[in-house]
Amino acid sequence: MSRIALPRPTLLPGLSRLWRDRHTLQLGVGPGPAALLELANPRAAHLLDLLDGTRSERTVLAHAVTTRVTADEARTLLD
Repeated sequence: MSRIALPRPTLLPGLSRLWRDRHTLQLGVGPGPAALLELANPRAAHLLDLLDGTRSERTVLAHAVTTRVTADEARTLLD
């Protein structure tokens, strides 16, 4: 299955992060909406800092390799 690359992936600025356990990260706390991310590789959470709209998906994936996150793990996070 083919997928279209995201031009410049972006998370909402100031979105709170709360680790629930070693592999579960909650994005957003309080009265607003929140999402839980199940991360096979907790190092992938560092990629969230890059999702500020200034980098292309390709750049984020290239950075993943330098932090010992596989391309598949990084793509799963972006999807």
